[in-house]
Amino acid sequence: MTAKQPTVQGINALLRKAGFVRATVTGSGRHASNTEGFAVGKYPGDVIVSHWPDTTGLASQRTTAQAQQERRTQLEMVQRYAEAIEAAGWSVKVRLSLGTVTVYPPA
Repeated sequence: MTAKQPTVQGINALLRKAGFVRATVTGSGRHASNTEGFAVGKYPGDVIVSHWPDTTGLASQRTTAQAQQERRTQLEMVQRYAEAIEAAGWSVKVRLSLGTVTVYPPA
């Protein structure tokens, strides 16, 4: 079991080691786009993992079916991230409504 607090860097490394691909962001503001993959951040003090769809194309050109498929993929990947993080000894809370995993020290 892991005895310390989870960190953004540590969870990033864990997911990469488990074979997941990290999302990459290019540009900024309304011109930003990203590749599909996981993203790890801290809010406000918790480590949060989410899954980002590929937005390198114009989002306005996506069909409803494409958007629904992206949401299904997001929820599936969030579950897979949670399983990998738990297998490494961390506690998690999956929030499907937000499409996120919050990582906590072991209970």
